[in-house]
Amino acid sequence: EGRLAAAHTLTLLFKSISGKLNKHVEYLFVSMAPHLSNAESEDSRNAIAKAITTLLTVIDADKAANLLSSTMKWFQSENSSAQVMLATRLINVFVDALGLNILKSDMKLILKKLVVMMKSSDALVIQVLVLLQKMVRSDESNSILKNSEILDGLQTCLLHPHAWIRLLASQLLGLYLTASGKDLGLKWLTSSQTLKSVILDSFEQLKQSDSVTSELSVQVTKNLVALTKLITDIKSDDADEDSLSLEYTLKRAVKLGNNELVSTPQIVTHRTLVFNYIAAVALQMAPQIKDLLSIILTPLLREISDPSKTNAELKSHAQEVLDLVKSKFVDDETFTKTLLDVQLMLTRKRGERNAKRKQNLIKNPELAAKRKLNRAEAKKAKKMRQS
Repeated sequence: EGRLAAAHTLTLLFKSISGKLNKHVEYLFVSMAPHLSNAESEDSRNAIAKAITTLLTVIDADKAANLLSSTMKWFQSENSSAQVMLATRLINVFVDALGLNILKSDMKLILKKLVVMMKSSDALVIQVLVLLQKMVRSDESNSILKNSEILDGLQTCLLHPHAWIRLLASQLLGLYLTASGKDLGLKWLTSSQTLKSVILDSFEQLKQSDSVTSELSVQVTKNLVALTKLITDIKSDDADEDSLSLEYTLKRAVKLGNNELVSTPQIVTHRTLVFNYIAAVALQMAPQIKDLLSIILTPLLREISDPSKTNAELKSHAQEVLDLVKSKFVDDETFTKTLLDVQLMLTRKRGERNAKRKQNLIKNPELAAKRKLNRAEAKKAKKMRQS
């Protein structure tokens, strides 16, 4: 593609004649900038961004400041979303080229505008979240992560209809969780109510996942583990069973897997993700979950003891997670007793279901015969699909 080749050429040219560019920088900048939005391919947009980045690094500081001033005028446009979109992309390039400090005098204005843009079109919201990630990674003071309006907007984006926005918001939440472990000044999730709300939103994100290995599923699972660890630092005076606690959160996770088992047993995505979550929590919070072992052992043992031969991969995964949990409680009497109690409970419930099924055969033979025919048809259809 000619545009891609031209961008690569300009990058090399800017490096080789850097001392002669100051007279032409405005023309070069204005000529290249629109292609950040207009170029059709992502490769071309990235190459153009690299060329502009190189240009900004080799010109005089006052020239770069003038270009930023022009960009900020576009950014503040009230009549053209296209100008705002382009300016947002360009601010990203400025941070790449010259660091976050170049935005210092405009930071309040930028953040205020970004909050408004988070309620705009999907395309603008994506650019906002991309820019926020870039700025947060460069912000050693974590001042952006202390902006309550930005954080409220972030939480809203967690359940956005657009999957890409949900991913970007989840990644930004991950950056916050990483930073909060090092900066005690980050107080957003120290409130029980806020932490619970973000945890529930994250479980809802997991519920929307249709792939175990997708970038979004992996990020949400990591976030949930980090959020769960924060629960132990929260003191709640509310004794209600729905108040935030480690028990409440583990039950929410297990419920997500149980719902999948009941509604779509042939699909194993949610149960696999829940088992991944259980494994991570057991690895990092073994002492805290000792009294709650029955909650996490029940779904694992149920899957392992399932007599059907379906979902063999999930059964194997459940066994791996159970072995991992066991390794954290070697020679522990509480674990051994809980394991036995859960096994007995599952055996009893399975026996009760079998007995009830036999009673139904006697009480309602027509319904039983219909179910038998349906199962036969399902098996026949499955064989046809596999052949």
